[in-house]
Amino acid sequence: MLEEDPTANVAIESSHCKLFGTTRCWDTVYDALQVAGGAGYLATQPYEKRMRDFRVTTVFEGTTEIHSIYPALFLARKIAKDLQTAHSTSIGRLFCLLKSLFKRIEWPLKFEHQVMKKASKAARINASLIRRMLILGIMIYGSRISRKQFLLRRISTLSLYLFGLLAVLARMSASSELRDLEKEQIDLLDYFLQEAKAVRRQSLSILENKRERLLESIMKHLSSA
Repeated sequence: MLEEDPTANVAIESSHCKLFGTTRCWDTVYDALQVAGGAGYLATQPYEKRMRDFRVTTVFEGTTEIHSIYPALFLARKIAKDLQTAHSTSIGRLFCLLKSLFKRIEWPLKFEHQVMKKASKAARINASLIRRMLILGIMIYGSRISRKQFLLRRISTLSLYLFGLLAVLARMSASSELRDLEKEQIDLLDYFLQEAKAVRRQSLSILENKRERLLESIMKHLSSA
């Protein structure tokens, strides 16, 4: 995207790349050390140094926690700003939100391969959910949506997997003829697709669940102690 337009606003895409890349790589380094067992701690092996060096990537340039809510917060603020610009009254803004809530998303991506077709459909579902959750979140919470971090994290997670699915599909489409795709590529896409579906099922709620409310209450007690 930046190669096509060096001034493009890629705040969400770069945030997703940073979050996904650093967390997955950290998990990989952790698993590699675990597989090596006690030898993983020896300086003669590469694992402990890789783990020490890589730990900082989940902190620098925005912590994992910040990137877990930033994309949704960015989108919510953009929607609020656009509404303020387009409509001077609260009634007008509400009508615009309701209209957007039921607007159909145009989805031009078409694939012949069955797994790629399913991945495209999953991405479209995520896109629809993101819009609905953002709009409903703004309607329910108003400006307080910036403090609803559990909701923001769910929306950001859906957005992350939307971007991931599109990125994999784009790479596969550009790298070779569809008929020549290797089974390994298809299996990787299918695995990521199943993961995206499982995560989606856990990220559908607009309202906080009991566990989240209890956690919020506990953290307030701890911070005031």
